[in-house]
Amino acid sequence: MYSEGSAETLREFPSGEEAVLGTLQTFRGYRVLESLPSSGAESDIHVIDCGGERRVLKLYRLGIEPKLEVLQKVETLSSEHPEDLVLIHETGYDERSGRWYEIQEHVPFGTLKNLLEKSGTLSEGARDAFFRDVLREISSGLAVLHDNGILHLDLKPGNVLVRSVFPLDLVLTDFGIASILDSELSKKFTKSRGTPMYQSPESITGAMGKASDWWGLGMIALEIASGAHPFRGLSQQVIQAALTTKPVEIPESVPEGCRELLCGLLTRDMKKRWGYDQVNRWLSGERGIPHYFERSVEDSGKRSGGNPFSFMGGKYNDLGELATACAKDGESWDKGKALLLRGHIRTWLEKEGEYEQALDLDRLTEHERDEERKMYLFVHAYGKSLPLVYMGKFLTLNNLYLYLGKKARRENIGRIEEKIAVQALDGGLIPLLDYYVRRNGGTNELSGLRMILDLLKGKTAEEAFQYLDALMHPEAYFLPFLKKKDLNSLIRSFAGIRGIPWTTERWEEFNREYVCPREIMEGTRRTAVDYQKAMEELERLQGGGLLVHRNSVSAEEAERLGRESSAGYRDGVYKYEWGYDEEIIIVIEKNKDLLNEIFASSDFESLSPLMITPDRFKITCKKILKSYNLYFVKREGKILLEDKKILPRIQRALFKNSYPEDLMEMLIPRFTEIAYESYDLSLIDKYRAIIQEKQEKYIEKEGQLKWIIAFLIIFGIFVGILFLLRGI
Repeated sequence: MYSEGSAETLREFPSGEEAVLGTLQTFRGYRVLESLPSSGAESDIHVIDCGGERRVLKLYRLGIEPKLEVLQKVETLSSEHPEDLVLIHETGYDERSGRWYEIQEHVPFGTLKNLLEKSGTLSEGARDAFFRDVLREISSGLAVLHDNGILHLDLKPGNVLVRSVFPLDLVLTDFGIASILDSELSKKFTKSRGTPMYQSPESITGAMGKASDWWGLGMIALEIASGAHPFRGLSQQVIQAALTTKPVEIPESVPEGCRELLCGLLTRDMKKRWGYDQVNRWLSGERGIPHYFERSVEDSGKRSGGNPFSFMGGKYNDLGELATACAKDGESWDKGKALLLRGHIRTWLEKEGEYEQALDLDRLTEHERDEERKMYLFVHAYGKSLPLVYMGKFLTLNNLYLYLGKKARRENIGRIEEKIAVQALDGGLIPLLDYYVRRNGGTNELSGLRMILDLLKGKTAEEAFQYLDALMHPEAYFLPFLKKKDLNSLIRSFAGIRGIPWTTERWEEFNREYVCPREIMEGTRRTAVDYQKAMEELERLQGGGLLVHRNSVSAEEAERLGRESSAGYRDGVYKYEWGYDEEIIIVIEKNKDLLNEIFASSDFESLSPLMITPDRFKITCKKILKSYNLYFVKREGKILLEDKKILPRIQRALFKNSYPEDLMEMLIPRFTEIAYESYDLSLIDKYRAIIQEKQEKYIEKEGQLKWIIAFLIIFGIFVGILFLLRGI
């Protein structure tokens, strides 16, 4: 595992640094020995005692969930390839703390970063040996990951552990942002993450593959060979601008023997970058292996002489250099745009005798009215090896997600970011992308971005952000019809779906509350169109109260209902949610039979509703009872507690052919709630008119009776007086 010069390397490396004691005392029965410094924001690191053996606990912070599929795969691989990967003993979720965790082997010599910080004292021979051993160890680990379809995506010295220094034994660790690469794809379009100093150029656009990990190894190799990282002290924005506009500079001090390997690993074109095969051949002593490393602008034989164009502190001799500088950031874009629109660039070309270029520049922008698009045409017509950049911002899935997220949440958003977000929604970015593809050729990533822009066109900011969130985090969405969740499959599926797919959290919450009908469940698994129909039906049923709550039934009954047909499930809804138990169903059916008999009889047919008799009142009452009972026969509404009191009384009233006013007064308000046809409402009006008429007749008869009584009293008094007079 270690080549010539290892003994010298060992002697020249000092011991590791001391750990800092933390506050966590125990975890899942393990005693915490030490808490180690953690540079990342995703986890805390502790050393724990596992039965007398020191191990490392990686405790993810609250709200952070690792990629379980990746972790499980790496856990298996670590036991199969312990020589290349840190051994993962256990992974899981701790209910008590609410945090995910990993338990790994304890590696006593820290990280490769520690060794690099202390490698400045190495002699030339030791450094060369160290260089080769690091390459051999890391390339072996990358080969294991890549052969098993895993991309590390954050390869850096801090994520390489030193199991031993002599012989040098390195193992890869920290798979927090690693991804599984589909067996049919060579790249993965994903959110740009990782450490900027070791990030590959293509990672800025979100398109990463195996070659991205080999770039990381190239940057580590350059750091060892030159004694310092080329981007040390630079901001993320400056680093990304450098990666997208020019090759990494390999200092003259780098030994000639290392230069070929560095050129191969640091080729910006990921399709032409070296991988395991070329690195292994180089380590075996082979030289003259082809590489496609670009020369820098300074070395590329550009025209010298004349008066350079001064811009943002730099001097530029041709349009290519100037256009590339204008694309660096928003400030450079705006200043370059002002110079272009005011004709200063054209004037400079003319003064330099470049009349043909000046004419071409005029023709390039003469038909475009929008100032930003004029600048875009200039930048991409003349810029050298530029990614898709607009107004100084990279047009990537990551940035669209960021800008639309800010707009959707109404957060503070910059002028340029908002303009890009608006043009993503109105389709304004599509012709810009098409122009870029015509100039530079298409790629899978650009095709994917084109499909995304088509998908976003016409959407609101909120809808667009949700779609992008589903593309960025498909594992967080309920998409059972998708066999593969790669970008192309997701985009094609979303193009066929109206509305936003359900999140996994929403689906799980729904399943905790309701029993899902079998036919809907089956529909979600078939196609995108069937999925959409199933979810729309589910929302309709939920809105109409046509789903069974799990707390309404036993676990066994819930399981049975979940296997039922639509009709069987609907019966379950009526029984458990709408109050149609067996007893009340018998009453409803008996009422229906009695009412059908009454309304089918010839006696009923002969009765006239104009008769001023008790029959008129009974006819109206019976019609109201029939409409009320029919509402439940048709299962058009839930049975309330008051209905359970009214329905049995209706049966008794029909048997006796007597309709007490207290029954009708109890029924009428409820009947008014459920009546929706004009016929039903007219019955209520008729009933009230009859009641009013009865009351009026009663009052009239009461008045007549009073007159008769008064007459009889007067007559009695008169007769009494006559008898009294006759006696006198």
